[in-house]
Amino acid sequence: MEQTKKDIIESAAEIFVKYGFKKATIEDIAKKINKAKGYIYYYFKDKEDLFRAIIEKEGTTLISTMRQNVDKAEMPDEKLKVFIITRAKCLNELSNYYSVLIDKFFIEREKLQKVRIALDKEERKLLKEILEKGNNSNYFDIKNVDLTLDGLIFFIKGLEYSWVTEKNILLLEKNLDVIVRLLIDGMKKR
Repeated sequence: MEQTKKDIIESAAEIFVKYGFKKATIEDIAKKINKAKGYIYYYFKDKEDLFRAIIEKEGTTLISTMRQNVDKAEMPDEKLKVFIITRAKCLNELSNYYSVLIDKFFIEREKLQKVRIALDKEERKLLKEILEKGNNSNYFDIKNVDLTLDGLIFFIKGLEYSWVTEKNILLLEKNLDVIVRLLIDGMKKR
């Protein structure tokens, strides 16, 4: 059953990218997987439910990828850099979905709010772990971790649009490297 849902979600994502959320239909998605519409409605109550499932899947993949990459880094500054750069790259790779996400986001923002809140909590949790470990090991000199966390989240969210629209990944990495270095230098213990 889980594989069936995954197949439907993957097909739906392709259809949403191809036609946009508004124009895509459950029938289009059903045709893509050679099933009747009822087959999809068995797993998802409507198109919005299916869309939420796509967002949840992409968010879970983003969090998982960030955690795996952060865990590979050893030093707190490396972990922070990996967090930010991995997030930027993942969002950039998801940019095919971006126009669909923005379109849907502005139309029915409240329906996606729960999904966004859950993803934000996971990102905050991972970023807070990095900051606290850096502070506890005396690598960072952060007086107020929660305030610093809020500032970093605000900063990171502010760069999202640039990350998803930049097509030159090398330029993106170069720019992020400079920005991350400035952030880390400001937090390092002197």
